[in-house]
Amino acid sequence: MTASVITALAPLTEDKTWTETPFKLELKGQREYRVTVKEILDTETGKRVVRIAALAPSGIPVQPLSTLDAIARRILPGARVQTVTKGRSAVIREYAAAN
Repeated sequence: MTASVITALAPLTEDKTWTETPFKLELKGQREYRVTVKEILDTETGKRVVRIAALAPSGIPVQPLSTLDAIARRILPGARVQTVTKGRSAVIREYAAAN
């Protein structure tokens, strides 16, 4: 699989709530609808988490894990994977900044 190039990663301010900020993602100049990206604020601790959900129809995400990691690091510098949830049709990875 070839490396993906992140050409745009911008917050969708019209869909933003107090605790969640969704992001628009473009890879190689094309909008990527199969991957959803959100930054989530934990109101109790004040920590920010990046949640990336990628379709995985055959158990393998539609984008390489290295691309998902790079997306998270662009939003939250120093982000590392905290939790991974694998379902039948999607992989959800949550990232938090390393302390």
